[in-house]
Amino acid sequence: MTVIAPEPQEKNGQPDEETREDIRRELEVEATKADRLVAEATAELKQRIAGLEREILLKNEDIEALERSLEATREELEGAKAAYAYAVEDFKQLACSLSPLIPPEVITGSTIEEVKASMRRANDLVVRVKQAIAEQAKEVMVPAGAPTRGEPDLSGMSAKEKIAYAVRNRQKNERS
Repeated sequence: MTVIAPEPQEKNGQPDEETREDIRRELEVEATKADRLVAEATAELKQRIAGLEREILLKNEDIEALERSLEATREELEGAKAAYAYAVEDFKQLACSLSPLIPPEVITGSTIEEVKASMRRANDLVVRVKQAIAEQAKEVMVPAGAPTRGEPDLSGMSAKEKIAYAVRNRQKNERS
C-alpha cells in the first residue's frame, strides 16, 4: 500500500490589503461589464417601452376626445328626441284641423308613422260610417217638403165612404 502524504494545509485568513484592492478592481470591472451587458440587452426593450408609453398617451388623448364627442352626441340626441316629440304633437294637431270629422282623441301615436296609421284607421272608420248612413238613407225615402194638397181620389171609394168623406169636410169647413 502506498501511503499518500497529506497535502499541505493553507491557512484561511484575512487577505492582505493588496489582494483586497485587486479583488475590488476585478469586481468593479466585472460590474461595469455587467452593467454594459444589461444596458445593451435592455436598450431595445427600453426603446420599445418608451414607444408604447407614447402610444398609450396618444390613445388616452383619443379616448378623452371620443368621450367628449360621445357626450356631445348624446346631448344632441336628447334635443332631437324632444324636437321630434314636439313635431309629432304638431303633426297630430295639423291632422285634426284638416279632418274635422275625426275626433282628436282618436288620433294616437308617438311617432309620425303611428299618427299616420291612426289617421288612416280613423278615415276608414269615417268612410264606413258615411256608407252606413247612406245605406240607411236609401232605405227610408222621405220626400222633401209637404205633400201636395188636393182632392183625394174618390174613384176607389164606396158610396158609403164618399158620403162620410163629404160630411167630415162640411163639418171642417163650418168650424173654420
